Formats: sequence, C-alpha cells, structure tokens
Amino acid sequence: MKKIISLLVFISVAFLASAQVWVEDGSVMSKSNSYDTIFVNNGTSYLIFNHDIFSFTLGNETDFIAQAHENCLMIRNISKNNKPSSIFISYGDSTYVQYYYAILQYASDSMREYYDFRDTYNKNITSRAQRKELQAMEKSEEQNYFLSELKTISQIIKEMPDEITDLGVAENGLSAHLRLIRTDNNYAYLKFVVDNDTAVDYEFDMVSFQYVQKYKTGLFRKKKIQYLDVFPIVINAKTLVPAYRQEVMVYIIPIFGIRPKEELLITFRERAGLRNIAFTISNKDIMKAKVLEKRR
Repeated sequence: MKKIISLLVFISVAFLASAQVWVEDGSVMSKSNSYDTIFVNNGTSYLIFNHDIFSFTLGNETDFIAQAHENCLMIRNISKNNKPSSIFISYGDSTYVQYYYAILQYASDSMREYYDFRDTYNKNITSRAQRKELQAMEKSEEQNYFLSELKTISQIIKEMPDEITDLGVAENGLSAHLRLIRTDNNYAYLKFVVDNDTAVDYEFDMVSFQYVQKYKTGLFRKKKIQYLDVFPIVINAKTLVPAYRQEVMVYIIPIFGIRPKEELLITFRERAGLRNIAFTISNKDIMKAKVLEKRR
C-alpha cells in the first residue's frame, strides 16, 4: 500500500513539473503559455528590453555566459554543448519591475541573433541627447544649404554689370567704389571694385560695416551718433589687391530698420599700414535698390 501511495505522489509531482504550472497575479498559467526559446549560435545573441535590466540568472552556467548593459543582455555559448538552460531576467524603471523567463538552446546553424522585446513605443522613442544631436545635424544641414545658396548668389552678383558710378572714394592712388546693390527681405548684396594704382600691394585686414544711427537726446536735444557693427554673412572677395591691379568684391550683410537719413559706413582697413579707405552710403540708396530676383 505504501508503494502505491508513493507511486501516486511521484506521478503527481512529475505531472506538475512537466506541465510547468506557475501563478501570476492569482491566475493559473499552464503549459499552453509556452516559453520563448532563445537560440544561441557560435556568436553572441542579443536580447533587448523596454528598460534597463536589474538582474538575470542562468540555470546552466557551465555552457552559457551572459552580460547585461543597460537594456541589452548579451548571451554566448562557451561549450558548444546542446544541453539547454533556463534564463530569468528582471527589468524596469523606478516605477515598476517586469520579469522575463525563457529557454536557451545552442544551435550552431541558427541565423537569428537579435531578439527585440521592446514595444512599438519604445522602439520608436529616442533619447533627449539623440533628439538634440539629430536637431543639430538638421540645423547644420539647413545652414550649410542656406550658405551655399548665398555663396552662389554672391558669385552671380559679382558677375553682374556695374550700375552705380558715384558711390565711393579715391585717395592717394587707392579707390573703392560701390558698383551694385541688390536687396531682399533680410540682406543687402553689395558689389565693390577696389583699384590699386600704386606700386605697393594693398592688403587689408578686414572690411567693416557700421550702421550710423543719429538721434537727439537730453533737454536741449543734443545730437548723438551711435555706430552699430554689422558682420557679413558671406564674403566673396580676396584680401589683397596687387599693385596696379583691380579686384571685384562682394559682401552680403544683414539689413536693419534704420531711418532713410542714416548711413552705412564702409571701411577698408590695411593690414600693415595706414591706408584705410572709408566712405558712407545713405540708407535711402540701399532701400531704393532693386530687389533680388529669387531663383527657381
């Protein structure tokens, strides 16, 4: 009789083990909820989860090894033995924990090494750093395209025929004249011709642009002058005019809402000398310039 009872107990235990019954949230789960099988070949298999991995346990540490990094678990077979292993993983964030159980199986001919268990939301989400990097790249591409367009326009301006003859200055064998103006909503496109009729090369350190704003202030309305520096967006020009030579130069500068009677001061400053050339352009001359035709 004792033998029969022992046999029945053994059969019951064996049945429960084979059925793999387990309990989650009070509901009984049966073998119909089969576990995943992770096939591991001679390389590394990768398991990706929604959130970072807290811990993992291998049932067979003789034939398999694993290493976790953030939300990725990397698994390798180290013996080429077909003996399977269980693996139990916990993962989540500061608000919850989830668990994952699977069977590891060595299969040298398996072509699958990447197991992505993330849901659709977490597959598509990107980190703040990634978003900032992507935005910076997109902005850089837009800026590069924009500057490329402006450089192309500057070359078109450079090759256009002169239209102005009376804006400029000539001193001591050097002269600088504004020959063409075009504008759009944001920029003024200025074409200059610099003549060097001396025996010494004219190398300038920079060309400065300053809007000269004039207004009255105080009890007796004393006139005050303010110089507002404007920096070119694009420079299509050389920095040296050889002796007895002429150079055409194009500068694209932002335009501001200054009054018609105010001026733009342009100064060509010599790098290693005092031969600076300066002259002014009335803002009304800029405002009445032809509007640049947009390229299609």
